[in-house]
Amino acid sequence: MNETPELLPSLDRLKPWLNARFLLRHPGGTLEVELIEAVALARHRPPEAEKFSLLFRGSVDRPLPQRIYRLEHPEAGGIDLFLVPVASTESGVRHYEAVINREVPPPVPSRSPTPEPLRA
Repeated sequence: MNETPELLPSLDRLKPWLNARFLLRHPGGTLEVELIEAVALARHRPPEAEKFSLLFRGSVDRPLPQRIYRLEHPEAGGIDLFLVPVASTESGVRHYEAVINREVPPPVPSRSPTPEPLRA
């Protein structure tokens, strides 16, 4: 996620970070979360949009409210994501989900070689 800045990385760029731990910054401090799932979602309209879900696992005494959080990783870099608490267990494990809808740029058309001039 370091090469070029982009607002929302693709699912392919995030999948290598499955099971990686990220530092989540929130108003009360920081929390370590683990990326436990990254899955594609059904495409609807427009077809040039990529849609996927990221699921993070964390442990806190109280769930964090839904909002935009900064997630940082020493190698992957940082990203701001809108996270929603989606589940919790009796043991205090909390799950947070981010749903990404990102526009995929159209492919650049390949240039065919310039044709040679016609000769009479």
